[in-house]
Amino acid sequence: MQNTIGEIVKRTLLAQAISLAALPMVQAATSGDEAVSSQEPVLKSVTVTATRREESLQKVPVAVSVIDGEQLERDNRNGVASIVQQIPSLNFRTGASNKDTSLFIRGVGTISTSPGVEPTVATVIDGVVYGRPGQATLDLLDLDRIEVLRGPQGTLFGKNASAGVLNVVTKAPTEETHGYIDQSYYSGNESRTRFGIGGSLIPGTLKGSVTTLFGSYDGNVDNKLNGQEVNGYNRKGIRGKLEFTPNEDVTFTLAADYMQSRDDTPNGVVSKALTPAFASALAPVSAQSDSRKLSSDFRSHVDDINKACPASSTGNWATTP
Repeated sequence: MQNTIGEIVKRTLLAQAISLAALPMVQAATSGDEAVSSQEPVLKSVTVTATRREESLQKVPVAVSVIDGEQLERDNRNGVASIVQQIPSLNFRTGASNKDTSLFIRGVGTISTSPGVEPTVATVIDGVVYGRPGQATLDLLDLDRIEVLRGPQGTLFGKNASAGVLNVVTKAPTEETHGYIDQSYYSGNESRTRFGIGGSLIPGTLKGSVTTLFGSYDGNVDNKLNGQEVNGYNRKGIRGKLEFTPNEDVTFTLAADYMQSRDDTPNGVVSKALTPAFASALAPVSAQSDSRKLSSDFRSHVDDINKACPASSTGNWATTP
């Protein structure tokens, strides 16, 4: 009987010793798990205005794709023509001028050489609908995000949105005073200069921002007749925003922009000659599938001026549900 009691006491003491020895290991494992969980990446919440109000992308019952403006800047995608590679089901058709370009969503769009035709894919910038397809093909300034809404959106965005909407949202002015200068150089003697400044004008009530752009590109097509480069551009523009908040629930935004562009369009670039006589007439230029040369004494160019005249204004009133 005494031996049995002694064995029980020994086993109890042994169990307590094992528990005390394992306690630091358990605490270390717990703290390690907490450290790992604290280092886990947190997905950034994506807010969209596809339904004319700011909502989380996961809660919007619309087929929509979103690209962040900072990502577009890092990838050097500054216009509508350069973002189609990152958005599924969005296609861009170029033409002889900016007024002949078209956007297609899910293969549906409008092809017309008339600048007076309203497209079936609407372009909206900060809540303002652009009525002509060529108005949104130039450089985009101060991008916050771009939303592509697929399918008919006429209920919220107007009659010319039967195929979808390209919704461009620019950055809102901030209370903190800030400024930047961005100078970029690329092959082909292409240069882009951006300058921006913004901040609070009346603390807590009025803030604003201004962004300017200057861009030039010699071109990538050689005119052997006069030695000039073709397919280049010269662009300059400015965009300004004022945001007035008399209280926490009401916001008025006034925006104005101006963009001027002069593009040299290549004419007479021949990729294939059907007869030897036609091929010899192209000399000193040869017809090739990757031709970057022409011989012409006629230099074509396109001048575009897009502006908000005099400005656009929007108002938001937040209500408690």
